[in-house]
Amino acid sequence: IATSPTCVNTPVNFTGSSASIILNWLWNFDDPTRSALQNVSKTFAYPGVHNVSLSVIDAQGCSGTATATVTILNPPVPDTITPLSPTTICYGDSVILQAPAGTSYLWSNGSTTQTIAVYQSGSYFVAVTDANGCSYTTASVVVTVAVSTPTAVL
Repeated sequence: IATSPTCVNTPVNFTGSSASIILNWLWNFDDPTRSALQNVSKTFAYPGVHNVSLSVIDAQGCSGTATATVTILNPPVPDTITPLSPTTICYGDSVILQAPAGTSYLWSNGSTTQTIAVYQSGSYFVAVTDANGCSYTTASVVVTVAVSTPTAVL
């Protein structure tokens, strides 16, 4: 039975195994969910420690039960992108966008670093994963590149 912590609304895979030939599998979770499959995926909608049990009946009619707990974590509190300078820039300039603290990042432009340099107009957001493996997506930051460049006249 899988017991490593995971996040709310993230599927947890449970795998049943036995040295005997099993005729009946029955997974019970601490909610009305049940499954008669050998291997199941369960998504928990709320945080906390959840009880899981697997009952089996083998070809000789003998039964056995294994139990475990799985810890479901609260999702991280969404944070915002920090622009390190104004988000309206001149053509040829850039703005650095910094994601909130995390352990991994996936920006809307495909970048995977905590900070990105943006040279083009657009709406930028980032999926941030924390140390527990829980993720959230930030609100977008809009970057605008000025379409005209001033002309200096002497």
